[in-house]
Amino acid sequence: MTKLFGIGPGARELQATGMEVRSDIALNTQKFSLARLDVTAVGGVALGKADDRGVIALHALEERAVTFSGAGHLSSATLTLADYAGQLIGNSAQLASQSSSALLDAEGIKEEIDAQTGEVSGVNLDEEMANLIVYQNSYNAAARLIKAAQELLDTLLNAI
Repeated sequence: MTKLFGIGPGARELQATGMEVRSDIALNTQKFSLARLDVTAVGGVALGKADDRGVIALHALEERAVTFSGAGHLSSATLTLADYAGQLIGNSAQLASQSSSALLDAEGIKEEIDAQTGEVSGVNLDEEMANLIVYQNSYNAAARLIKAAQELLDTLLNAI
């Protein structure tokens, strides 16, 4: 139920899934808002066209230490946004490498089990199918021989 409603332990990791920059802004970065909303400008201009205070504040976040709570495989820490992004990317790369190694190990184990199963059972399915066809044909020939002997015996008994 927790996974269905997005409140389980993995929910925080998946919060950014599907986030993206709007396509019109991605195609034309001039549409990206650089202004900062002035809530004190009642009746005046709240956002100015030449206002770049928003981007300056965003740039200031690069050097400001922020306390991030633990999420996924990362523990809580006080870091700059760039350092946290670096840790996040590094952790993701490490998990991807571990997953890749685990996959290779699992494939190797599967191949070894398949090889040992073939050795233990000692059964070649193609060879067994060929033998089965030979036995079936031999059975049919023996059945025809018995039928011919039965007819011969019946003919001899009727002749007496």
